[in-house]
Amino acid sequence: MTQEFKNPSHPLPEHSAKPTDNNSLPLIPYNQLDALYAQAMDLSGHVIVCGLNTVGYRIVKQLLEAEVRVVVVDENPDPNFSRVVQAKGVFLLTQDSRSDEALKQVRIEKALAIIAVADTDLKNLETVLAAHELAPDIRAVTSFFNPQIGERLRNSIPNAYVLNLAELTAPTFVTACLPSQVLHLFELGPEEFAVVRDLANNAGTFQQLYGDRVTPLLRLNKKQEVQVCPRPNTMLEANDHVAVVGKVEELERLAEVELDRKAVEEARHSWKTGKQKSNRVVPKPLQARERRNKEFSLSLITLLREVDRPFKVALLTIILVLLGSVFFYLFFNHERTNGDPLNAFYLTMISMSGNAGLDDLPNWYNKLFASALIAVGATILAIVYTSLTNYIVTARLRQLMGSDGREKARRLKGHVVVCGLGRIGYRVVCGLVERGQEVAVLERDEKNRFSNLVRSMGVPVLNGDMRLPESLELVNIAKARCLVSFSSDDSVNLETALNALQRNPDLRVVLRLFDARLAERVEKNFNIQIARSTSALAAPYFIGAALNFEVVTSFYVGQLPFFIAKLVIQEDGALNGKTVRDLYTSRGVSVLAYVAHAEKVDNLLEGAILVRQQVPVYHPGPDFKLYAGDTVYLLGDHRRIAAVYQLNRSPS
Repeated sequence: MTQEFKNPSHPLPEHSAKPTDNNSLPLIPYNQLDALYAQAMDLSGHVIVCGLNTVGYRIVKQLLEAEVRVVVVDENPDPNFSRVVQAKGVFLLTQDSRSDEALKQVRIEKALAIIAVADTDLKNLETVLAAHELAPDIRAVTSFFNPQIGERLRNSIPNAYVLNLAELTAPTFVTACLPSQVLHLFELGPEEFAVVRDLANNAGTFQQLYGDRVTPLLRLNKKQEVQVCPRPNTMLEANDHVAVVGKVEELERLAEVELDRKAVEEARHSWKTGKQKSNRVVPKPLQARERRNKEFSLSLITLLREVDRPFKVALLTIILVLLGSVFFYLFFNHERTNGDPLNAFYLTMISMSGNAGLDDLPNWYNKLFASALIAVGATILAIVYTSLTNYIVTARLRQLMGSDGREKARRLKGHVVVCGLGRIGYRVVCGLVERGQEVAVLERDEKNRFSNLVRSMGVPVLNGDMRLPESLELVNIAKARCLVSFSSDDSVNLETALNALQRNPDLRVVLRLFDARLAERVEKNFNIQIARSTSALAAPYFIGAALNFEVVTSFYVGQLPFFIAKLVIQEDGALNGKTVRDLYTSRGVSVLAYVAHAEKVDNLLEGAILVRQQVPVYHPGPDFKLYAGDTVYLLGDHRRIAAVYQLNRSPS
């Protein structure tokens, strides 16, 4: 049985959200700023974050939670974020991060890493190049939308790590638009894993109901209490909402889950499409053929609906005249047609065009009938040609004036409406089209750079303010199945959603909201199912690259973002020699898999020497011991993963 997760509350509270009141936090006095600047002179082993926008703020926040020292450089930072980070004791340098002087002031040569997340690719590129010149060995992590620039940068600078914010987060929004039992699909080594939601049919422990080859991820009971990464021996009650992670083949064998194979195939197709990282969507041949056939049918229906009445009358008359003429020549000119309908049809056509000779029409009644046929045919064809010309000219004018997309959107039903055609919005449209979904786009900027690319996919793009009900009517919101809004302003997204729900109460709504607390309250009080934060999803990728561990994948379950991180056990760290149970007890993370590094180790239970091969071992038992050099794949939220990172780098 499958159900939606609704309104889960995070057991680990958010420490700070984006302030909405400019006076909510006081400005730091100058003497305190001077003290912070003095501290910056002695910086070492810190991370420099260039760009204090939504993503930059999330990165700073999560680095602080990981107990990593942070310095921020931004010549024009968001005032709200500035107050928050300064209140947390973070040194903020309001200079251009591309300048050598600014980077020297924050001790670039002693920094652990630099993260460039400005709003433009060019500024990020200049920042990374300047940092590389001053500190060639520094780890540089940046965000690029343009894959060509990112590839060139990776090839030029060995320590550069290039991420694409849109590629990292768009698949999560695509999945949210299309509700499914399968929340996420990913690979660990050669195996395919799935995150699935379920409704417990019976009471019992996770292990009793789902076995020991499935990792518990989340439990939501009837009191709306949430347990994140619960133990396998956690008791479940009937009708508890749960989420579990396991191999696809093992989940398919579980009677408790009743995994929908169609949902798996759809998730697999979406996941493989996302790995292609192409700027243009190339539909499969079958999908393209089906789309063309559907568009032709819709165009024909629209033609018949929109042409004027004389055309319809003339068209019907032509059909009747042709049928009547064929029957006439079959029965009254049998010597010429020989009873063949095709010959009768040919004789009809040459008669209507006036090309029939005396030999073709030997009888007086044939000649009289052909004369009448010429007169009627000429009149009817003139009406048809005039109506078609008028329709073609009108359609062209509509296209030039932007009305063509309006007509396409008006014909849609059960489609997805995407409001905001930015970088992430464009990627989401591509993902939805790849999955065969009908999409309509509402974009405020008429000169948006992605508009023509989206139109080339056959997607109508309408221009208008997404907050206005009249604009929502342009994309036929009343017949849509889902709306996803990507404005950078939380209030705009919320206003758009509420106006859309007034027109269509059954609409599924997916919002991009920065404020996690606001997202939770919106889901709870406004009947809005899905609220997501792109910055919350993307930040751990940047942090992992900066701190030298890899974030394999990320996904949402309800309001909670989860991550799977790849970490190598350090010899002098506190994880060396610990068991899987110790790791869960100390930091609350689950071990999905590990790859042994050492060739020989002591077996914890038998005391014998075993040869350990470098192949992934999935769902290791609680007593399995971790050794230096082993690679572990950890499952948890960003705080838990960051806590394990700190444990790995610090001595016991």
